[in-house]
Amino acid sequence: MASRRSNRAVTVVGCGKAKIWDKCPKLGKIQAKDAYTGSLFRLSRLFAEKHARKNWLILSAKYGLVRPNRRILNYDVTIGSPGATTPQRVRSQWRRLANERTVAICLASENYVRLLRDALPENVAIKTPLEGLDLFKRTPWLKRHS
Repeated sequence: MASRRSNRAVTVVGCGKAKIWDKCPKLGKIQAKDAYTGSLFRLSRLFAEKHARKNWLILSAKYGLVRPNRRILNYDVTIGSPGATTPQRVRSQWRRLANERTVAICLASENYVRLLRDALPENVAIKTPLEGLDLFKRTPWLKRHS
């Protein structure tokens, strides 16, 4: 990606169900980038770190948009369930974390993309390179582009 584009874009990686606490339940707060252990998250993280370097965020069903180094606790929440983040919260977080960005490259499932579309300002273009790809096609796409 050209540096000019990188300055306009932020990559948003969707969280995952598999978390480090599944294997180490006594751990306390962990940096968000290390909390999710599923292969899709790991590949999406590699993509984000390669193409967006410091311009990437994690979209957590509980916490909303978080920087990768933010420390979080274990949770079991999905989009739309009680205790899940809301579009209003994500909109507020976007203003604080990525307000100058005009492009969001979203590497997440349909529910997370929908949440972003409901939350982000109209002037932010949301790119979804994984849209329409099932899990078995997302993984090789991410491997090719990471």
